[in-house]
Amino acid sequence: MITRNRNSVDRIAGDKTPSIKGPARPRVCSTAFAHVPLCYGLGVHRQATTVEQFKRLIGGVLLVVLAACAEVPVAGGRWQQTVSLRDALPTAVAASPRSASIQTRPWRPEERAEFLVHVNVIGESAPGLLERAALAGPVPIYRIDRTSGQVHGLNSLAGAGEGSIWIYNSFPRTPESFSRQAIAHEIAHVADQDSRIARSKEFLAVVEPRIRAARERVRTAGYSNLRDALLARRDDLARDVGLPTLYSATAIQEAFAEYVGYAIIGSGFTPPADVAAVIDNVIRLRGMPADPTSIAVRRIHDSYASGLWVEAINRADEALKLDAKEPEALPYRGFSFVSRREFEKAKDDLTAALAQLPEFDGMRVQVLASRASAHFGLGQHAMSVRDSSTALDVNPFHVPALMWRSLAYAAQKDFARANTDISQAIERSPDTLVLYFFRAEMRADSGDVQGAIADMTTVVTRSPNNARAFLLRGRYWAKAKKPDEARSDLARAAQLDPALSSEVENVRRELDRAS
Repeated sequence: MITRNRNSVDRIAGDKTPSIKGPARPRVCSTAFAHVPLCYGLGVHRQATTVEQFKRLIGGVLLVVLAACAEVPVAGGRWQQTVSLRDALPTAVAASPRSASIQTRPWRPEERAEFLVHVNVIGESAPGLLERAALAGPVPIYRIDRTSGQVHGLNSLAGAGEGSIWIYNSFPRTPESFSRQAIAHEIAHVADQDSRIARSKEFLAVVEPRIRAARERVRTAGYSNLRDALLARRDDLARDVGLPTLYSATAIQEAFAEYVGYAIIGSGFTPPADVAAVIDNVIRLRGMPADPTSIAVRRIHDSYASGLWVEAINRADEALKLDAKEPEALPYRGFSFVSRREFEKAKDDLTAALAQLPEFDGMRVQVLASRASAHFGLGQHAMSVRDSSTALDVNPFHVPALMWRSLAYAAQKDFARANTDISQAIERSPDTLVLYFFRAEMRADSGDVQGAIADMTTVVTRSPNNARAFLLRGRYWAKAKKPDEARSDLARAAQLDPALSSEVENVRRELDRAS
């Protein structure tokens, strides 16, 4: 059965994945639709529209060719020091459970050279942006050797406290290997990790009405939700109201990054004058002093990303002393309370956070999903379904919300809906193995033993040393009246993890009684 308490969820999962103990540190680029292409309508790199742009493009191509022939990084680019193109994850990040399925690969010389050309062009156009992004040091950039589960190829992710950009093999292709606009988009996210710019009164005043208008146009165009319009690539519904893409309507953070990308590249869309007036200082102005509250918030992020929940709570308290309305402190303190299973405290903080976050803030989805997990931990399954559903109304792709609603449905014996949600979560994030554990348990509870066996087979294929997966598959083989297969898997589970011996023996005794 899908049990009602949080400890049992950990036992089902069989590992210490942070996605169960609390929401993972949010991907900077995925405060809203995490698995939607970053920039619909990019297509191919358009021809330069000015003489200066043309010169810059030709110069960039020459730099790529020269650097590739020499097999050395681009020389003379003054902005290349703001990024660090790394071949491997830091030890602390690579060792974390959520990084288990992530495989980096070394940068090829020609890729390195090309990427640095893009960085230098962006730096010349937006010096203030790169300075902000590199405030805590060069921005780490990784090549991720994976395409599954990603329909876009570049995103920003926090790992052990650093804002970084991870480039997947499925990164959108243009005549160049990388999309400069998407790179600018992600650098904008790193530059505004705490969303202070996106949440500023000036930015909200010119962007929120446009997001609201774009969403209304989606409804009047006959789409039941924003997801369907995004998949139909209806950027025209956004352009008509002054947004660069419909993806911009998913959250204020995405609108900021999209506007910045188009303002820098100047291709296909020109930000309206009122928006340009707000973001121009961000991308041009240099030498901005570090804000004490912003520094305090980044320390909260560091602690949370490193799994130091108590430290994150204490740092959130410090940030709230500096600014009682700091919008990042309450959510992260709530996330940390969830991770510590202090669910009532988590609910209080997350409820307070929702009351103060802007209407289209991407953080709202994460806060709702986290509060759903707190409700689940308290056995309040109907409320968990409610919060997850609210999050999914905004972002139908949000994997944690799908997962928690699925678990809550299963706890209410609504296995059909539970299976639909967990299957959608797996479709969006097929490398998250813990999801297969949940679906296997739900399938077994609903009588679909073969489906449960198939899910555990997926896990042991991808993770051959996962003892709990062998234990559960052995149990399912026993239910399917396949004793030989069951005994083989049980023996493997006991060999991999002697701590499971008592559970293995229980299943073996059931087999003996049935034979």
